[in-house]
Amino acid sequence: MSKNFWKGYMFFFIFLFPMIFEYAPMIGFSGTDDGPVFSSSPGWAFTCLGIGVTAWVLFIFFYYKAFVRSIIGNAGRIKKTIRDGVPVTAAIVQKRLLADKGSYQEIALELVFKNLSGTLIRMPYEFNDAKPQERRFEKGSSIRMRIDPALRAPAMIPEGITVTTNVAYAARNIGFLLGLIVFSAGYLVFSYWLQSKGYGWRFMHFWHPWVTIPLWGLFFGVLLDVVIVKLAGDEGGFMGSLMGGSAVGASAPPKELVLVLKGKMATARVLNAQQTGMYINEQPQVRFELEFTDHKGRLRRVTFKKIISLLNLGGVQQGERPILYLPEDPQQVLFADEYLPDAPIATGPISLN
Repeated sequence: MSKNFWKGYMFFFIFLFPMIFEYAPMIGFSGTDDGPVFSSSPGWAFTCLGIGVTAWVLFIFFYYKAFVRSIIGNAGRIKKTIRDGVPVTAAIVQKRLLADKGSYQEIALELVFKNLSGTLIRMPYEFNDAKPQERRFEKGSSIRMRIDPALRAPAMIPEGITVTTNVAYAARNIGFLLGLIVFSAGYLVFSYWLQSKGYGWRFMHFWHPWVTIPLWGLFFGVLLDVVIVKLAGDEGGFMGSLMGGSAVGASAPPKELVLVLKGKMATARVLNAQQTGMYINEQPQVRFELEFTDHKGRLRRVTFKKIISLLNLGGVQQGERPILYLPEDPQQVLFADEYLPDAPIATGPISLN
């Protein structure tokens, strides 16, 4: 399903669904325009009013942090990475044209370079080429990159990149933020005018839309920002943090990104592989038990979980596989098959946000 469908789906459940339950008894089923008046005690009504005020403040702040402040923050981080990032030279082993926008092209590169630990890796990278006529990023050439040592999004960017702001995107997000502020105040005034009927705030209750709308908004925000990403093993945030940050502005880089850009390579023996019984997008999660020798000659045994495609489930078996591990924390590992310098050409990014 398209992103627009899910945006509409969330908009319906956040804003419209609570209103249906609140106003249907007043208009649709009572037979009178006045309808029944839900009457709370004064103490409970003011408690719900306080909950609503708190929820709206948090909801508006969450949206500002995720979709407005990140616009300014990303531009600042890009400039800092260009100035202070660790320089690396990457060989371009494959180039694919994703879209030709006329004034620029969206391209996907396969890069081979040494990461921050000196390990030679292969990694996909997508960005916009503002000067496609110069053919600067052809297969067989090289590109100078800068890596932010802290891996803050965007963790890796080309040298000489031009920092611009998507004016339409920024205007849309700022406009929605202002709309939320106006709606939160205007809807409260409208509700008082429509429902108070001389009883003051006693119409307010916990399930009133003015209270539940920001609570639903926070719920979906946390669901997208934490639950889905965590259950997916942080894989959802790889390309987002690499290129410019996830939609919700996660503060910590995904585990996979840290391992790829800071990890050392090793060969691990798969001791055991079992399904956990959990499925993400109908793909099973598998728990692996591995054994490998780190760069200090120490034998390590680790356990980690990974989402496996149903098409590849038959290939999950004991044997030897390449891994990336963090030198400072060897318990953090990642299968490195797709990051080997001679790995097959990737068909696309690991994930977009």
